[in-house]
Amino acid sequence: MFKYIRRKFGEASFTHTDSFDSAEKAADPQAIGEFVEVVVNNIKIDFIKVNKEKDERAVKNSSAKVQGSPRKETQKVSGDKSTS
Repeated sequence: MFKYIRRKFGEASFTHTDSFDSAEKAADPQAIGEFVEVVVNNIKIDFIKVNKEKDERAVKNSSAKVQGSPRKETQKVSGDKSTS
């Protein structure tokens, strides 16, 4: 069985709001406050991509195996300075 996956690529701006006990803590960029809300603004979709993917739950016995190079030694590249 196949599934179709849609991915949207784009940009957005947001406002993340936290609550603090004091102005000093709120001014510290490393301080972690109590989460209040996130508001997403100005969503711009650049493009959408759709891919066809297999549903892995439907594949029970796969006979595919990953194999390396059939040669025992790899060919030395011209200009290679390794001493193998």
